[in-house]
Amino acid sequence: MEEIHEGICSAHQGAFTMSRKVTLQGYFWPTIIRDCAEYVRKCKVCQEFQRVPGRPATNYTPISTASPFARWGIDLVGILPRGTGNNTYLVVAIDYFTKWVEAAPVPTITAEQMTKFVSKQILCRFGVPQQIITDNGTQFEAGGFNEFLQSWGIGHSYAAVGYPQTNGQVENTNRTIMDGLKKKIKECKSAWVEELPYILWTYKTTPRKATGETPFSLTYGFEARAPAETSLLSYRVETFDAQENEENLRAELHLVDE
Repeated sequence: MEEIHEGICSAHQGAFTMSRKVTLQGYFWPTIIRDCAEYVRKCKVCQEFQRVPGRPATNYTPISTASPFARWGIDLVGILPRGTGNNTYLVVAIDYFTKWVEAAPVPTITAEQMTKFVSKQILCRFGVPQQIITDNGTQFEAGGFNEFLQSWGIGHSYAAVGYPQTNGQVENTNRTIMDGLKKKIKECKSAWVEELPYILWTYKTTPRKATGETPFSLTYGFEARAPAETSLLSYRVETFDAQENEENLRAELHLVDE
C-alpha cells in the first residue's frame, strides 16, 4: 500500500483508485477498500493537497474514434514553477481511444514548440493521426503549426471556448496530472520536470472509468509490472516460467496474420 500510494511511481491517488490498483496488481484481502480509505485519510500530503470540489460534476459527451491513436486532444498547462531547463509550461496530449497520455515540459508556448511536440511525442511513436483537437490559442492557430499538420494530412479541429464537452478529456487529464505534481512539488520543488515521467506512469497504469482498463493495457495488450511486485511477488510474477512462456509464444505465432 505504501509503495502504490507514496512510492516512486505514485501520485497520492484516492482510496477507490488505490484499491483498484492494488487488486489489478494481483493482491487482495477482504478489507482492502476500508484499509485503503484509512491509509489515504491519514496521509499528510493528501490532507494538504487533496482537491476540494468547487463545482458540480459535468457530464461530458465522449468523442468517439474508430481506432487507437487516430484522434488526439492537445492542451497546455501553466505557468508552473520554473523547472529544469527553464521549463514553465506543460504540453499534454491524450488519445481518445486508449486514454494514453503524452506530456512534455516546454519553456515557451510557440507554434514551433507545438510542432516539435507533435512530431516527437505523437508522430514518431504512434504514427500519423487522422485528427488533432486543440483550443484556439495563438500557438495552435499560427500558420507554421497548421502548415505542419496539413503537410502530414492531419485534420485540425478547434474546441469551443467554454464548452468542455469538446475537449474535456484533456482538461480532466490536466487536472489529474496537476494534482500529482502539486503533491510532488512540495518535495522536489523545481525538479518537477524529473518527477513528471512518474506522474504519467501512474496515470497510464491506472484503470480509467471510461474504458474500465488501463491505458497501458489497451496500448500494449498486457498490464505493466509495477514496482510493488518486485518486493512482494504477485501471482503472475511468482508463477512465471520462462520455458513455458517461450513455448506459448511459439505456439501463438501460428495464429498471427501474415
